[in-house]
Amino acid sequence: MRTHSPNYNSPTDNPNFWQMYGVAKKLWPAYDFWSYEQSEDIAELQVCWKWGFIPYPCFGAYELPSDTWKVLLSLNTRDFFSNDPDSCDNANARTHYIGMVHPDTDTSTSDGWVLGTAYRNDNVAWIKFEPHSFVLSDAPALPDAGATLAHEMGHNLGRKHVDCGDPDGIDNNYPYPTDQIANVGQASYYGFDGRTQSVIAPNAAVDMMSYCRPYWTSDYTWRALNSRISSSSLIAAAPAISTLAAGDAVFVSGAVTPTASTGVLNYAWVYPTGSLSAGILRKWEGVAALPLEISAPMPQSTTAPSYTLQLRDAQNAILATYPVTLSETFDDPADPPVNNFSLTFVDPGNVARVELLADSTVIDSHAPGNQVPVVTLSEPHGGETFTDTLDLIWQGTDADEDDTLLYNVQYSPDDGATWRVVVNDFPAPDGEDVVTLTLNTRGLPGNGVNQGRLRVAASDGYNTGMATSNGFTIPDHAPEAYIIPPVSTPVGAPVLLRGGAMDAEDGALSGGALTWAVDGLSQGTGQEALAGGLGPGGHTATLTAQDSGGHTDAAQANFFVQFLRIPQGGMPQLDGFCDDAVYLDAPQLQLAPYGDGGQATVRLQRTADYLWACFSGLKPGAVSPGAFAGLRFDVDYSRDDLAQPTDYAFFVGEDGGYFTYAGNGAGGFAETGPGGLQAFVSAYTYTWSAELRIEASVLGGWDHVVGMNAGHYWVASQGNDYVWPYASGWNHPDTWATTMLGQGPTVFLPLILKQ
Repeated sequence: MRTHSPNYNSPTDNPNFWQMYGVAKKLWPAYDFWSYEQSEDIAELQVCWKWGFIPYPCFGAYELPSDTWKVLLSLNTRDFFSNDPDSCDNANARTHYIGMVHPDTDTSTSDGWVLGTAYRNDNVAWIKFEPHSFVLSDAPALPDAGATLAHEMGHNLGRKHVDCGDPDGIDNNYPYPTDQIANVGQASYYGFDGRTQSVIAPNAAVDMMSYCRPYWTSDYTWRALNSRISSSSLIAAAPAISTLAAGDAVFVSGAVTPTASTGVLNYAWVYPTGSLSAGILRKWEGVAALPLEISAPMPQSTTAPSYTLQLRDAQNAILATYPVTLSETFDDPADPPVNNFSLTFVDPGNVARVELLADSTVIDSHAPGNQVPVVTLSEPHGGETFTDTLDLIWQGTDADEDDTLLYNVQYSPDDGATWRVVVNDFPAPDGEDVVTLTLNTRGLPGNGVNQGRLRVAASDGYNTGMATSNGFTIPDHAPEAYIIPPVSTPVGAPVLLRGGAMDAEDGALSGGALTWAVDGLSQGTGQEALAGGLGPGGHTATLTAQDSGGHTDAAQANFFVQFLRIPQGGMPQLDGFCDDAVYLDAPQLQLAPYGDGGQATVRLQRTADYLWACFSGLKPGAVSPGAFAGLRFDVDYSRDDLAQPTDYAFFVGEDGGYFTYAGNGAGGFAETGPGGLQAFVSAYTYTWSAELRIEASVLGGWDHVVGMNAGHYWVASQGNDYVWPYASGWNHPDTWATTMLGQGPTVFLPLILKQ
């Protein structure tokens, strides 16, 4: 959206776009969000002056929040003149048109900041981007712009406000205290954030449809949105009614200020129904109006006027009168409030004047001449291929000298089968007849050879002429991959990787089109993947996306796994079992999965004189060469590439024998170890467990940092090992986990995103 702040070339230029997107996605009961970019902004239609005394229409910046009604009206026009993306139509999904406002834009009022506004029971809203200074945290519903996006889209689906933070438009049916997401109690509803793996208590958040913080979604709002999403899909799939099936169809929009009895009537647009795609025609049918009886008296109200649209011919006779239904706008601080409208109807012909009435009083009108504007396209010529930008050049003329023209420009990637708005209600720069519009192809889906078309429609206020270009080619675009950065993760816990990719042609990519890697090692496919067995420290996640055309893109994000700290606890019984109560709160690490998906676990803790390690869920190994489990330590934390004489191993075999080793400095690990080990094993039907007790003295005592590796070795054969960290090498201490033998200091490191 054009404001007085700098504008982005793309919404994703905001560094917090995908984090915002991820928050909105998890607050909604939808399995996915798909975003599509429109690179040409919307702007305010203003009056400019040529040579200081000749007025002409021009585009300028919106002032927010006072121009909210103009923004929503322009977005509404884009919606009504655009086919929704094919992926959305194919899924019978509801499509929202969201205006994005630069974070530096002043949207303040005397009561605070306005961060977004929406129509209720419609498809349009605007929200303000999160400031660049935002720092990602573990809070479930931050950045706040993501919660605002979910909130405003909630209004689109009919939700009113929950009464917290002094909003208007209250939902009086909210069943819980308005500063909670549910009643307190074990049998109540709790939130769960998959990103942070955290539970949200009923009284630890407020419903996202309120003005309070922190946000989450109550089951009440979740169910209501889910019901509307499902019913919207059924409506979207229904066949269009036939109100506009014959003749030319007319679209007109405007706004009224009920308390002031004033109004604004936008230009009307007359399109042959045959030029409207099935998807656009369905939208127009949704707001189609039938004429009132001309002979019937206008309904009069003692509390508020009734609004109508009236058409007259050149002799001032009434041709038709249509009822006007006003929108319900939420989060708009305008005073007095402004309500918009959009309606369509069949062109009765011979229209010379269009009037907007409050009861019987005309509050705005257009009286164009009777000649239809003529549009002549000179570029593109046809047959070109455009990869970055393309110039659209046309001339618009009208035989009625007093008429001023506005233009709608649409693009079709499929030879006219579907259309989407590029710009709407567009004035000719400087009031000239010849217009050059340079378009960024990034926002235009690729097309087959010479299947791209541009269409320019010119309106004088009612009469509409149009022209369509010859075919041209825009090559398919590469997808745009993104990662929602993982939070700082406790050691031993799997890291949830979340991301995706949007493609101008394919829509949202999923499944095998998305492949994950961490530090170069494969971690699975899809929009979410779990990366287990990561050692402490920094890691780099990479998501590679490939679309159906073979084009690829990759995104990276750096994240941090917290250091391993082995605390001091109670004394377990050395018996080979891991069911001692003192192990319940001990750090737990899972070894790499066996072939059947099972995993062994090791629990670690200290007493005054010993380090304890208890392995459970160990898979029985082959008799020869004999499996064993245990720990390796880089006692002096030298982080050498090859095991040194000060690197020790402490093992117990499946047969109960235990032993220690040391490195030799050349890659071997069979030198005599330091001793100081006792161990027991126990066997179950399908698994075995092992408990090791290591003297503190052979580890150099407590309260210092070591490197550590845990593993189950030689399970089926020599070298058939299952270790933690998964990427660690048995004789490479520089790959072992940084471990504090003690509590140690707490260090908070920043999360760095690599763009």
